[in-house]
Amino acid sequence: MTARYVMEAGVQDAQGWVVPVLVVLVGGAVGKYYDVQREKRAAIAETQDRWREANEPSYRTFLRAWGGATAPSILERAFAQLQANADVPRELVQAYRATLKVLESTADAGRKGEAADELHEEIARIRADPPTPGTKARRWRSAS
Repeated sequence: MTARYVMEAGVQDAQGWVVPVLVVLVGGAVGKYYDVQREKRAAIAETQDRWREANEPSYRTFLRAWGGATAPSILERAFAQLQANADVPRELVQAYRATLKVLESTADAGRKGEAADELHEEIARIRADPPTPGTKARRWRSAS
């Protein structure tokens, strides 16, 4: 056997196992990625379920107490109670302040009703997709 033949045989043997090893490594990495993503989704769902369990009664009480009224004093009382008893994300506090500003203004009844509807929609959105730690779109901490 010549050195060239031995060298070529070694290269051919190496090519024979490199591809399967790469396929296994890539497959393992892809599988691990999907496992991690599934675990993240499960953790987010669990966190959201806990948030709902802890806060849903207070949000229902708030919605009953407020009732979509366009009187600023009713909204203020109900929202103060909500903040005292539940986790209220910053974006909801901002929506509340914007709504209160409209309700306290000289806007016509139609505009005040629209502002109340917008606040109600924001609350519905938060209840449907509660805030979770680590999300960029929403903050977890309550805002005052």
